[in-house]
Formats: sequence, structure tokens, C-alpha cells
Amino acid sequence: FDIVFIPKTIAKQLVLVVALQTGLVTIQQIWSIFYSLFSNFSSRSRLIRQLRRQQNKADTQDEWMDLAERIDNIQGNDVWRTQPDCPLYERERISARVDDFL
Repeated sequence: FDIVFIPKTIAKQLVLVVALQTGLVTIQQIWSIFYSLFSNFSSRSRLIRQLRRQQNKADTQDEWMDLAERIDNIQGNDVWRTQPDCPLYERERISARVDDFL
């Protein structure tokens, strides 16, 4: 005698959903632990962490932006600025707008 009626297919789907969610959380936790451990051994990661701490303590926006640019440079996130044919943005249009502000 079943108190709660759940067809077998729905029960199987619920078990599958729970298993997938648990697996996803576990993978994210393992990745987080791996990243934390790896960043302790990399001088580049230690430098980025140090710059981010300085960024959190920055007194002015200019100081914060200088630190952000250094972090971008270390991570290679500024490469697009040197590539005039980068498909991710319209360089001429943005340059014209920046020139208008200056």
C-alpha cells in the first residue's frame, strides 16, 4: 500500500535530476579546490591576487583603473586593443566616440 503515488518514470526522472545536480555541484567544488591550489603555486596568480587586494583598497578611481589595466595586461585581456581588425567591436566607431570625449 503506497501512501504517495508516484509513477516509476517520474521517480526515475527525479532520481536522475538529483544525481545530475549533485554531480554538477561536486564538479564545481573540485574545480574550485583545484583552482585555489593551482593559484598558490603560480606567481602570476599570486600577483593578480595581490593586485586585486590593492584594487579593493584603492582610494581613487584612477588608482583602481590603473590596477585593473595591470591585471588585464597580465591575463592577456588587453590583446584586442592592439588588433585593429578584431571582430568583437567596431574600432573606428569607438575611436571616434573616444576622440569626441577627449
